[in-house]
Amino acid sequence: MVLRINGKIIENPIAIIALVLFSIVVVGAILAFCLFVLLPLIGIVLSGALVIAVAIITPIIFWFVIPIVMLSIIGWCFGKLFK
Repeated sequence: MVLRINGKIIENPIAIIALVLFSIVVVGAILAFCLFVLLPLIGIVLSGALVIAVAIITPIIFWFVIPIVMLSIIGWCFGKLFK
């Protein structure tokens, strides 16, 4: 096998094997970094943002909805007494 890099021919089989192994290791390291570091971090950030949004939005919704529901229930139960 003859390997040509930047016009220079490499015929040494040990150098060719070393270059192929190095390229496989670099691609594997980049892939492992993406799969085992980058994607879990993205998942943690997205799920954390979703939890924070739910934890902030849900009490605000309850803050406005529960008094209206309670007033409606009180009006439905005791409305005839006040007429």
